[in-house]
Amino acid sequence: MIDRNGRGQIGAEKLTEYRAMSHTKLSEKLLTVRDAAGICGINRATVYELAQRGLWGPEKLHIGRSARYRQSELLAWIEAGMPPRAKWEKIYRLLEGRVER
Repeated sequence: MIDRNGRGQIGAEKLTEYRAMSHTKLSEKLLTVRDAAGICGINRATVYELAQRGLWGPEKLHIGRSARYRQSELLAWIEAGMPPRAKWEKIYRLLEGRVER
């Protein structure tokens, strides 16, 4: 929605949702594939291979043509023992308090 001054407005529900987000989430560090691989002690090709096989847990974010990973998710995945993607999604939802019912 656009106000009379040409500025965008968001609905009350979205505003409440944005206010509920922690500052940490909004400023979270995003890692390149190379950075994520380096933290895990592997190379980029191995990240792509593991992802193809469903063994790379963290969710890939697409920013333009670039892939990024949330640093907090990567570190949590490592601490959880690097489970396969399907299992990790369930664990991460529990960790983040986003349990689907």
